Amino acid sequence: MKKVLIIDENEEFRQYLEKKFTELNFEVFNGVNGLDGSLKLRKVIPDLIVMDYMLTRKSSEEILIEKEANPNTSSIPVILLTSRIDKSKIVELAKYGVKKILSKPVKIDSLFKGVSEIFKIEMEVDDTPCIIEANFNDEIIFIEIARGLNTEKIDILQFRLNELIKIYNIAHPKILLMMSNVEIEDKNIFKLRNLLDIAVKSAAEKPDQIMILTNSGAIKDYVKSVPEFKGIKTTNNLGDALDVLIGKKGDAYAQDKVVEDNLLGAKLSGNPQEGKIEMRFEAENLFRQLETIGNNVKIAIVDDDFVIRQLVKTVFKSLEWQLDLYENGKKFVEALPGNKYDLVFLDVMMPELDGFGVLEYMDREKINTPVIILSALSQKETVLKAVKYGVRSYMSKPLKPDAIKRKTAEILNPGF
Repeated sequence: MKKVLIIDENEEFRQYLEKKFTELNFEVFNGVNGLDGSLKLRKVIPDLIVMDYMLTRKSSEEILIEKEANPNTSSIPVILLTSRIDKSKIVELAKYGVKKILSKPVKIDSLFKGVSEIFKIEMEVDDTPCIIEANFNDEIIFIEIARGLNTEKIDILQFRLNELIKIYNIAHPKILLMMSNVEIEDKNIFKLRNLLDIAVKSAAEKPDQIMILTNSGAIKDYVKSVPEFKGIKTTNNLGDALDVLIGKKGDAYAQDKVVEDNLLGAKLSGNPQEGKIEMRFEAENLFRQLETIGNNVKIAIVDDDFVIRQLVKTVFKSLEWQLDLYENGKKFVEALPGNKYDLVFLDVMMPELDGFGVLEYMDREKINTPVIILSALSQKETVLKAVKYGVRSYMSKPLKPDAIKRKTAEILNPGF
């Protein structure tokens, strides 16, 4: 039995990889940080190391140097996972047995292709085109699924939802499952069953806390036919879904067909062949999670409220990040050609050019920087407008420092 050592500070990511490697008959050992991973390396002498580049208590580079210096471990192959790394480092790391460097969010098929090449073994991975994204905004867990159903990504979803519930301490989860251009064939009905089982489990076994947004008659019929899913409601109207989950009644945006058409037409970013779901960060010690992102981070704060700009800036004051402040959308857009940001905090209501005008510009110029909308609108209004412009993360004012940290870590510290 081959042994694999997983060194990563994201508990859910470790759990997922442990499950997958165990299914492949690997003996799995976990390092919860750099120091723990270093100790396990000397004790276990694994056949493979899968390691995050950004670690605390001991850096990945220190672990690699120690590995190379020890004749018992020097030949162990390494797969390195990273969201940020200097190109000059890539060549340097090769001499320490790094066989693959995979960007985060990690594509599981790429990871296991690397494992297959190292050990010369066959590893089957579901390659059904599929995009899955899961986010928590205010009171609702939003799950978006487009193109199709993929066994691997549905499996990952369970860990992602566990993570969100733990991170945000969600006592009574409400789930909005948005399924775009997903049609179910008889041979794939088990995938839909697995997906809904996961949703029900994550909703604390309360199906009535789940809404499904879909145009598919087959999905609606299947939900009605299974006793365990009694209570799950289906609709093709986003406004209606939000009315049920939020408990608020209609407003001017509830019948916005542009919103519905964009969502149900699978207007999601990314290559559908690649698919993605992001597994991001553990609940404990938010600030440590921000530290592991590294120093090469550039954030724009776009808000006409001086207090909001300074609040967000203060949250990150002890980190060596570049924070650029803009008092309206026009000044931010004018500065964009010379700047590449990792994240944008964007107010909705601003003079000269509002937040939605900024989003239209970014869409037109194909600028794919992650955006967190800051809004004083009602939750329902914000969701409907955010979906219309392809934004999946928002924060309602007034803002709280911990909430800012959680959202930032969620977006900038991806697992897969």
